[in-house]
Amino acid sequence: MREQPAALRSSILLWLIAVGAGVVETLIHVVQAPAGPLLLQAAVRMLIYAAIAALVFRLRSGENWVRVVLAVLLGGIGMLSMVGPPLVSALTGGGIAPPADAWQLAFLLVRALHVIAVVGALVAMFRPSANRFCRPIPA
Repeated sequence: MREQPAALRSSILLWLIAVGAGVVETLIHVVQAPAGPLLLQAAVRMLIYAAIAALVFRLRSGENWVRVVLAVLLGGIGMLSMVGPPLVSALTGGGIAPPADAWQLAFLLVRALHVIAVVGALVAMFRPSANRFCRPIPA
């Protein structure tokens, strides 16, 4: 097996940090309001995070389709779901309220880490050395 470039290893690490941040965000929600439907949503999210982590580990093989899936699902749809609502609120005059308590502050800090990790993972995943590694090998 070919040696993975540092950029790809960095991307994998950052994707795993992003997944971990998502898990912590979910746990913060559950701790704040442990209701039945919320617990079911949390369980579903944990299954999704496990699937994403498996996909991230698959990135080690250099399969280009994995990069595309991660970029679209996490870098596109996932990022939009994280930054879209506060951005719309700010742009439509609703503003962004400061954290009301320690839980909201913790969530905000973890969300910031989550966003930064996703952006960093995307950039690293498409660095020239990662591009060369993820090219299909001619038969």
